[in-house]
Amino acid sequence: MAWTPTDLVALSRLGRLESHDRIGLVTTQPSLEAALAAIGAADIGLRDEAERILSDADLHGVQIVTWADAAYPELLRQIANPPLILYVLGTLPAAQPGIAVVGTRSCTVQYGKPATEKLVEPWVRAGCSIISGLAAGIDTLAHEAALRWKGATVAVIASGIGRITPKSARALSERIAEHGGAVVSEHPFHVAALPPYFPARNRIIVGLSKAVVVVESKDTGGALITAAFATQAQRPLWSVPGPITSSRSIGTNALIAAGTARMLRCAEDVLADLQIASEPAVVSPLPADLEAMGADAFDVDAAAARWQTTPSDASVRLLQYELSGQVEQLPGARYRAK
Repeated sequence: MAWTPTDLVALSRLGRLESHDRIGLVTTQPSLEAALAAIGAADIGLRDEAERILSDADLHGVQIVTWADAAYPELLRQIANPPLILYVLGTLPAAQPGIAVVGTRSCTVQYGKPATEKLVEPWVRAGCSIISGLAAGIDTLAHEAALRWKGATVAVIASGIGRITPKSARALSERIAEHGGAVVSEHPFHVAALPPYFPARNRIIVGLSKAVVVVESKDTGGALITAAFATQAQRPLWSVPGPITSSRSIGTNALIAAGTARMLRCAEDVLADLQIASEPAVVSPLPADLEAMGADAFDVDAAAARWQTTPSDASVRLLQYELSGQVEQLPGARYRAK
C-alpha cells in the first residue's frame, strides 16, 4: 500500500518524532502501517484526525503540500529537519529567489524601519520574494514593504493559519495571500502557537530562502535563532550594522564581529552575491503638495496649514504618502518628503 496524503498527515500528528524521523519512515517504509509497526506505535485515531485536518484545510482554502509532492520547495528539502507537511494559504513563489528579512519586534523607527524599507525595495524590483515571520517589528515592515512594491512575500507562522494573532497580523496575512504571496505553517488550521513552535518556524524561514538578512536584533531573540539556522544550513547570512548606542544593534553587530555574518552595506551586496541583476530604481516625481513642503522636516499642523486643510485630513494624506514610500516618518511625529 502506497503513502497517501491522509497517511502523511496522520504520520505528522504522531507525537515524539522529529520531522526528519518522519521523513525517514516515509522514505524507508512502504506504508503508514509498516512505519507504525517499525517504531512500535499504533494507529489510535490518527487517520480519523488526518481526515478532519484535510477536510478543514479544504473548507478554508488551505493547500496541503507534503514531502512527497513535486510542489514541495526544493530549497526547503535541503535543511537538516524539513517539515513533512506544509499548510499553505495563497501561492508559494516557485521561481523567485527568496531573501529572508528578520529582526527584533521592538525595532527602531529612526533606523530599523527605513533600513528595512530601503533594502526590500531593490530586492523586490530585482524579482526576489521576501520571506519573514509575520511578527511585529522588522518582520511586519518587510512584508509591508514587499506588498507596497508589488512583490511576493511569504509569511511563515508558528500557529495554524486559523489561529493567527493579533488581528493586525491576521489582516496582513490575508493581504499577503491575496496579492500573490503565501502564509505557511507546519501546523493544522486550528492549532494555537506554543513557545517551542516559534524557534522551530525559523528553520522554515531559512529553508525557503537563498539568503538571510538580520536588520536589528538585541543580544538575544528569534532573529539570532534564525541566524543560527542559516549558519547550520550554509545559507548566506548578512547583518545590518547599527549604532553602538542602540540595544537593537547588539545582536547584529555581534554577528558581524564574530564573523558569523557578513556586513550588509546596501541591497546590492546580496544581489551580487546571489548573482541577481539589480533593476535601476524608478524615481517618481513628488506630488506638488509634497514638493511644496521642501526638504526640511515638518509636522501635521505645518502640512495642514500649507495644504489649507484640517490636521485630520493632512494626517490621512501623509499616511497615504508614507505607504507609497514618498514620505518617511521621523521621531517626534514629524515627517520628511523622500
